[in-house]
Amino acid sequence: VHVAKLKQLTELYLDNTSIAADCLTHLTLLDQLKSLRLNETKVSDAAVIHLAKLAHLTSLDVTNTKITQAGCKRLRLAMPNTSLSCGPRLPH
Repeated sequence: VHVAKLKQLTELYLDNTSIAADCLTHLTLLDQLKSLRLNETKVSDAAVIHLAKLAHLTSLDVTNTKITQAGCKRLRLAMPNTSLSCGPRLPH
């Protein structure tokens, strides 16, 4: 099933997957999506342009990805109403 066809999807957890930045463009079709988790993936700053279009999210987790601090800052600016977890995971 192509994820973009799941129009009522509200949460999507893609932790530890091989999701590519260009695949994230399909997520913009999911206007009911509220929570997206991409931690422990290889998404990088190349994904920021696509993720920033998901400003309707209430929660975005890109912890332990290849998104730099500069990319995190761009996401924060583009998504001011989104709870954003970004950067390396803090040690316990």
